[in-house]
Amino acid sequence: ANHVDEAGIKRLAAAAAVNGLERGLVSEEDVSQHLRAGGDLEPLKCVGEYARVPSFDTKHIKKYIPSVYIVRDMEKKDGAGGTAPSKGYGFVEFTEHAHALACLRELNNNPAYSEEYVANASKVMMYRSNPSSSAGRRGNGRGNKGKREGEGKSAFEQQFQGDDGKIKIPRLIVEFTIENKAKARKQLENRAKQIANSERQRERANEEGEAQPDEKKNKKKKGRGAAQREKKRKIQENAVAVPSREARTSRSAPAASSPAGGGRDDSVWNVKDVGDEGERRFAKKK
Repeated sequence: ANHVDEAGIKRLAAAAAVNGLERGLVSEEDVSQHLRAGGDLEPLKCVGEYARVPSFDTKHIKKYIPSVYIVRDMEKKDGAGGTAPSKGYGFVEFTEHAHALACLRELNNNPAYSEEYVANASKVMMYRSNPSSSAGRRGNGRGNKGKREGEGKSAFEQQFQGDDGKIKIPRLIVEFTIENKAKARKQLENRAKQIANSERQRERANEEGEAQPDEKKNKKKKGRGAAQREKKRKIQENAVAVPSREARTSRSAPAASSPAGGGRDDSVWNVKDVGDEGERRFAKKK
């Protein structure tokens, strides 16, 4: 409700924690599970006297509830020194896990706290006790036949009426948030390992003269045509003149008879390709 401030929320949380502890809503097993989840204690130190439910002293509320924060709509703030209205939710910090758990189990979905701390809850309770009150008057008459569902009902009834046709009392919804210390510590260790591995890879790359991963990504990849032109250029630069087959055999054997046309024999062997290491491959010309 808008009239509830931080001090009121702190009193509510303290009262709910005390009532929850008195009703036995928190057990030693709950405390033991919380200690084991922390990962800081040995298993034997998570049971027995170590898992006792701590008491709540209402004379030292600040010791058990160090801070309360209400989320407010600063755009609707009244003047420079005015207080902005609440957005309908806030946060309460507890020093003891058992107290927070008792408060949650006591407050969550409990209509006993609705009238004072939930907006419009008092009007709903007034209407339920007296349906003819001004809070529940229908705008277009009541009980007219032929009306579609929802017609003839006030906005108040349409807002708080359930699927069964009954008026529901709005209630507090309390959610629990806790940090798993063991999981958080493991995440920090994994993050530190990732940073250390990145540093080692960077140092190794610098020693070997290799490019950094970011630099490799920024390098532009050559297209297929550019790669083929580069390959041909290297072949032309490394090409070596190789005599034809006719020239190689002329010293050891008489030349073959020329064809009927009297021209030179075109069946000679020339260089097809020369690799980087000077390997020669030949192809017969047709």
